[in-house]
Amino acid sequence: MSEEHTFLPSRFPVSVVMQRQQVQQGPGRASRWEVVGAVTGGNLCEAQHRRILVRSHGGVEHYLWMGLTVVLHKADVESYRYNLAASSPSLFVICQQEEGGDPAPVLVTADFEQAGFSMERNGTVFSVPMPAEIYRWLEQYVVENYVPPEPPKRKQEKREQEAYGRQGSPGAERSTR
Repeated sequence: MSEEHTFLPSRFPVSVVMQRQQVQQGPGRASRWEVVGAVTGGNLCEAQHRRILVRSHGGVEHYLWMGLTVVLHKADVESYRYNLAASSPSLFVICQQEEGGDPAPVLVTADFEQAGFSMERNGTVFSVPMPAEIYRWLEQYVVENYVPPEPPKRKQEKREQEAYGRQGSPGAERSTR
């Protein structure tokens, strides 16, 4: 009987929707950016990395950043597991500054440790709710690749010494009563 294995791809195409709003800042105006969502599937996730203006209304612009990919690594499976167990599983959008100072997404990850490292290095990181398709894909990846760490091995003798070493042996305690 042959054993059938399911091998999931370790990449998932994704696009990011970012919003820019002009806000009053002192005597002038400044752009305030935020990520408002991540989308998957179809024509929205083409391979070319580019930005498209999809909506402009009342001083608020929405841009679709295409050509991004969530890439999974077995070494990070524990971080993915914690992310899935969180009350709000998230994707983290890591951005670099463009020439004009606007943030441009360069990486989307489900690894909160990688996001934290980017923030420590003064990077711009946005958190966005994880789309259901990516949640299911990531959950299956964790199920197939997570190996719980082995508990430290302790010898029975050492446990007994810790438990009874200070109090005497359990037999001696019974014989004095």
